[in-house]
Amino acid sequence: MNKTTDSKILDYIKKNKQATTTELVDFLNISRQAVFKQLKKLIKKGELTKIGRPPTVFYLIKKDEPKSDIVSIPNGVAKIINKKYLFITAEGKRKEGVEGFVYWCNKTKQPAQKTAQEYIKTH
Repeated sequence: MNKTTDSKILDYIKKNKQATTTELVDFLNISRQAVFKQLKKLIKKGELTKIGRPPTVFYLIKKDEPKSDIVSIPNGVAKIINKKYLFITAEGKRKEGVEGFVYWCNKTKQPAQKTAQEYIKTH
């Protein structure tokens, strides 16, 4: 059974962790425009993410963002974290303050309350 172009793209990126448009054109042996059409469709469906800016753009399998559970961080601690904490995701999204801190804790599987206390001690 023949695979669809979008499934070939997904398989290629899963195997190689990322891909450029040029790599996909060479791999699939189709036009650049056809590759862009497929990539646009896969991004819209939420299966791929695009990072970088031309001429250096990479496509990756989109990973689910860690769920940010509601965490009770004491007010004084939250105030300091809101002032000082910044996290940039692999996709280049900016997450600041408590939201960014909790996101990072969930991503690294760290308990947010305990880690917040340790963060304050180091500052």
